Amino acid sequence: MSGRLTQGGGAFDIIKIGSCVFALKNKYYGGKNMKTVKKTAMLLVTLLLLAVCLTACQTTYAVTYKVTGMEDLTVKTAKGERAVAPQIATAEGVTLDGWYIDQAYTDEYDFEQAVTKDVTLYARFKSTSYAVVYDLAHEAEGAQAPVQESVNYDGTFTVKDAPDRVGYEFKGWTDGEKVYLAGDTYTVTRAETVRLVATWEYKTVDVKFVYYGGEQTQKVLYGADVQPPAEAEHDFFCYELVDWEGGSLKKVTEQKTFTAIYDYVPTNPYMFDYEYDQKKNGWLLKRKSDFALPEELAFPDAWQGRAVVGLAEDFNFYDAIGTLKSVYIPDSFENGVNMGGISSLSTVIIGEGVKTLPDFAFCSCTDLSYVYIPASLEGFGGAAFADCPSVSFEFAENSKLIYTNNSIRSVDGTKLFYVDGSVSHYTVDRNVTWINVGLFGAFGYNKMPPESPLSSVVVDADLKLLPTSTFYLCSNLEKVTFNGVIEEIGGWQEYGETTEIGDMVFTSILAYSAFHISDSSNGAGKLKSLSFKSGLKRIGRSAFANIDTLESLSLPNTVEEIAMDALGRNIWGTDPLKKIEVTGDSDTDAGVIYGDSDNFALLVRGTGMGAAGSEGDTLMYVAKSNASVTVYRIPQGVTRIAPLALAYANNIKELVIPEGVTVLYGGSVANMASLESVTLPASLISLKAGISDSPEDGADEYLPFGESYMNLDIGILSGCYSLVNVNFEELINLEAIGRGAFSNSKVEEVFIGSEVRFIDYSAFKGVAARFAVDPDNEFYCSENGHLYDKEKSELIKGFYRQAKVEDIADTVEYIRTNSFYYAYGLSEVATEIILPENVFIVEYQAIYAYDIGKVSVGGGIEILGERSVYADNMDENWAPVANSFDVEFRGGSAPIVLSEAFCKDTLGTITVPDGAYETFYAEFSVLGFSDYIDATGQRTVTYNFVNGSGESPEAVTGTAVKNMPVPVYGQSGEMYFQGWFSKDGSTDGDWGEKASFPYFYKGEGNTATLYARWGDEKYEDGTFAFAYTIGLGSDEEPEDVNRFRIFNGDVFLVFDVEETAIYAVYATIEISEKHLLTFETYYLYGDGSIENTYGFLFMQGSTVLIRLVYTDLPEEGITEHLFMVNTWA
Repeated sequence: MSGRLTQGGGAFDIIKIGSCVFALKNKYYGGKNMKTVKKTAMLLVTLLLLAVCLTACQTTYAVTYKVTGMEDLTVKTAKGERAVAPQIATAEGVTLDGWYIDQAYTDEYDFEQAVTKDVTLYARFKSTSYAVVYDLAHEAEGAQAPVQESVNYDGTFTVKDAPDRVGYEFKGWTDGEKVYLAGDTYTVTRAETVRLVATWEYKTVDVKFVYYGGEQTQKVLYGADVQPPAEAEHDFFCYELVDWEGGSLKKVTEQKTFTAIYDYVPTNPYMFDYEYDQKKNGWLLKRKSDFALPEELAFPDAWQGRAVVGLAEDFNFYDAIGTLKSVYIPDSFENGVNMGGISSLSTVIIGEGVKTLPDFAFCSCTDLSYVYIPASLEGFGGAAFADCPSVSFEFAENSKLIYTNNSIRSVDGTKLFYVDGSVSHYTVDRNVTWINVGLFGAFGYNKMPPESPLSSVVVDADLKLLPTSTFYLCSNLEKVTFNGVIEEIGGWQEYGETTEIGDMVFTSILAYSAFHISDSSNGAGKLKSLSFKSGLKRIGRSAFANIDTLESLSLPNTVEEIAMDALGRNIWGTDPLKKIEVTGDSDTDAGVIYGDSDNFALLVRGTGMGAAGSEGDTLMYVAKSNASVTVYRIPQGVTRIAPLALAYANNIKELVIPEGVTVLYGGSVANMASLESVTLPASLISLKAGISDSPEDGADEYLPFGESYMNLDIGILSGCYSLVNVNFEELINLEAIGRGAFSNSKVEEVFIGSEVRFIDYSAFKGVAARFAVDPDNEFYCSENGHLYDKEKSELIKGFYRQAKVEDIADTVEYIRTNSFYYAYGLSEVATEIILPENVFIVEYQAIYAYDIGKVSVGGGIEILGERSVYADNMDENWAPVANSFDVEFRGGSAPIVLSEAFCKDTLGTITVPDGAYETFYAEFSVLGFSDYIDATGQRTVTYNFVNGSGESPEAVTGTAVKNMPVPVYGQSGEMYFQGWFSKDGSTDGDWGEKASFPYFYKGEGNTATLYARWGDEKYEDGTFAFAYTIGLGSDEEPEDVNRFRIFNGDVFLVFDVEETAIYAVYATIEISEKHLLTFETYYLYGDGSIENTYGFLFMQGSTVLIRLVYTDLPEEGITEHLFMVNTWA
């Protein structure tokens, strides 16, 4: 039995084994070697000894048990017996590890062996370890709980974090009594496994994605990875999604906003060349010829550290039409690009930063369906999206422009940039104060414009300006109603810049007048009337010049300025204008225009040609289809009649022009079909042909008028086919009768007063009148009805209203242009004209007549100009009458004959004196007139050609060989043809005489043989057969380039055209002015035939023959520098 004793306040554990009782003082707490224990605990040691009762007579050994911190215990053990392993009751967390025979605890005692001597045993203790188990409280696939090392009783450890659990927020670990968070310190207080169970709370977070074109918010399970939306890819083909701004997309545990980051990916910048623009401080793109533009084009925005700001002037898209589908214009292109005419283009993206677009930017991009408008775009030029029938627009947030009412306008609605080309009716509302140039126009870029469906427009707005080309080619427009005040009407060339190329001037079609409706290709249109409210102040150039259907025009008298050609129409036919009305109270309005009671004329105050302070007024225009006015007396005070003011006023039979008019402009009273009588004022000084105020203007210069550049070479009264009566005798101050002044009229008697100093050679073209000249005239005279210069060396106008003209003065040397030009509507005119012996020049169209049978030319003739003796004889069906016209040359010297001197369609026979056949044949052969020379009595010869180095040309039988046959070298190597010779010198070197063409055989018999000669160098001598080869060049060429030896007479050049263009022949000015009579151009064909080019537009791949005719050169000739220039280059 056991019990508890107390002694001296000490505590003892008593264990009884058999008859032996042992008392152990104190309980064991562990010793200093118990280093694995975190905190010392109270140890209760219970020593159990299984003692063997020892008899007094037996041999025993002492077994001493040592426990650190306690008194030793010795037990006697009989020899040969085993010691007993005591059992010790320890405190919680401590166990007996074993008994050792040394204090170092190296050898553990074996209690199975017999005791043979005294032995001391040392007790070794150790702390008890307890496992730490983390329980995740869920079994999600792949989830692994934290692992913790075992911990001693009363020890501590740091609580670990739980692994992420998607959809749940970790709230801590619980041991059933308390919740611990990761990082907390846990103290072991119980002798058992530590079990920590995770606690969770189900949770989601909101994640917002902001990207191009929208945003998206996702509810994401707490701790989950977030996946960006697929639609976050940029809508624009040239932007690449590279990242998201806003943090990591992994294990999201809080609300976040992610913003897409895009990179601009332009078209390969090495596909382009770059031209630096100093003014714009950036690069301009240029095309590389070896790179084709891709289907999707994104212009580079930078190169070598500088911005690319636009396209070079020569950048073109010709090869991309049909393939280019999409384009992106980067922000560095502030002024946009011009890509008009790319029909295949379907998508246009204008980058943020672009501020404007040029005129015609995407005009006629007929497949265009989508255009992105950035917030930065402030506006765009005229016709930027014209002829884009399927286009739609997307506007950026905060855009400065909006789409409303089938139009694009500023956000505040005051500026109107674009109106859909498909509308048939449109109203410009009161809020609008500005409209774009060409707003309603029908435009086509490098193509015919589409037909505009627009039929009516109402303008409720007050506009400072109705811009140029507002209604350009609106052929279906029937009505325009102006309820608001228009202050100015835009005129021709008032927008943009004109471009001059050579002698031609080009104007943008956006710079045509506001009402340029009529066009030869789109028709006259349908607009019949226009009326403007009071407040109109200025009317620009040609404002109403191209409304061919206009019948009524009403203008307020508030107009302060009006261009001379505001109604300056040049309609080839009937002008339908019936009414010109000027409205308003003349007492209160301060304008300059006024009308008359018949609503017939428009007149302008203070714009006449009188002296300063008394300028007088201008007759601007009349209603030419106002049938009630047949006799018109221009009001007194009018001192200027505007060009074309009365032209085609076909109802007027009698016209009276008031005193004070000193100059009449070209065409001002022309083509008045019914006009029979005109009274000109005695104040008249000049009947000039031009349109400027200068009396010297003879229509030599082309000036802007009526939406074109005109010289008004139609003459003052030209085309007045019924005009018979003109008061010539009363024109006592008349000094000049300009170009075409009375051409094609029926005036029968013309009196030239004493003051006349100048008569243009075309002034009486087509007039078969009899002329009389005041004897006191110092410049002109007349005889037998013919008009001459004072010395009678020039026939200016022949009187040919007689059967035969044979009374031309013998002193005449020049037959001037239009001397015998046919008279319209007259049948009783000369059929034969005999030119006197002294005539040596017959000028261009000098004799150009119908029904003429013969012209006889005297022996002094040297030059026959182009169409100089031209019989345009027609039958009743207007077909040429063959062989109806003969020409006789009375002298033996052949003249120089220029292009089309005779009409081959009517030419019969050319007769030349005996012995002159060869001379005339040689001169006339180049232009083909030699075939018409009478060959009666001439020998016929068979000409054989021998080519010893190849195939020989066929023989020719005739009086001569007109065109030199060109043989082909048939042997190896390259040799050049040197000409035909009278002998075969291939063996002895004697080639005899070289043949010149046309070639006449001088020997005996009727057979001649010529031999081809070949050489190492190309032979050229400027003849037709061996024309000089001329090329492109300049003044700076070396001395041996494009320099040729020229002689009197014909010099021929050949030019191979490599590119279609208008070309010019350049020559030394001094030589040309003194010695070049004329030059002509022909296409030269392989058979030697030629055809007039009729101008200088030469076609690619052709060969052009240039004929130059020189006179008065030294007999040995001179060297001239001649070269071609492509005027389009």
